[in-house]
Amino acid sequence: MVKRRHIQYAGMLFAGVLLLFVLAITSIQGNASRNDTPVLYEEWLKPLVEQKENQPEQLFVRPGDTAGRVLIRLGFSSAEVAHLIQAAKGVYSLKNIHVGHQFKRIQQHGETKVIYTIDAKRELVLRKGEQGVWQADIQPRVLFSRIAMVEGRIQDSLFYDASKAGLEDALTMKSVDISAWDIDFVRDLR
Repeated sequence: MVKRRHIQYAGMLFAGVLLLFVLAITSIQGNASRNDTPVLYEEWLKPLVEQKENQPEQLFVRPGDTAGRVLIRLGFSSAEVAHLIQAAKGVYSLKNIHVGHQFKRIQQHGETKVIYTIDAKRELVLRKGEQGVWQADIQPRVLFSRIAMVEGRIQDSLFYDASKAGLEDALTMKSVDISAWDIDFVRDLR
């Protein structure tokens, strides 16, 4: 009787692992067919309400990209790209761009701006001056935050129940890391 239960349990465990594997492969294939641009975990930094007018064109740096290639994809001519790179040199070298970071082109009130996200706190802003000369400076990024609360009861597994409650896997992992000294998430949750 006990062996039979162990075999049934092993069979259910194998079926569960197989199902997770199939879901993971399906998810990867579904993401690959969408868009090749990386998705950053910065959606919670964006304001909840954005103006529909004057929407910036934005592109993410892809593997193998140079600043020149991205700027050309944003619609600048080769000569204009050279001026942009030269203007940025004194403030930030556009040779130091990173995959996944973002370039934005904003047309507003007859003015053209290019913004490159350097890191979570800073951005390079290039704008055309009065005589048509590009000027560059580094500015702090304006960050918006949103507080969300999730609660649930752990009945199956921490990750399953956290996901069911609406918590992202990355945030669940951070919570586990924070509490790892106090809670043994393998044995204590049973």
